[in-house]
Amino acid sequence: RIQLTMKEGKVAVVLNGKKVQDNMDLAAKKPKGKKLADSGKIAIQDHGQKFSVRNLRVKKL
Repeated sequence: RIQLTMKEGKVAVVLNGKKVQDNMDLAAKKPKGKKLADSGKIAIQDHGQKFSVRNLRVKKL
């Protein structure tokens, strides 16, 4: 189980009940001169392994 939370450009990740990332600043990762998107698509990347999703929920904070 994975839980991702993004608020004010910062991301927190909880994987199987354990916090693995807290307040990662996405603004520091973006190219200079670009702004963070207010909305857009969510993409999931895989590396050739089987992948399945159940009970995927997205909600606006």
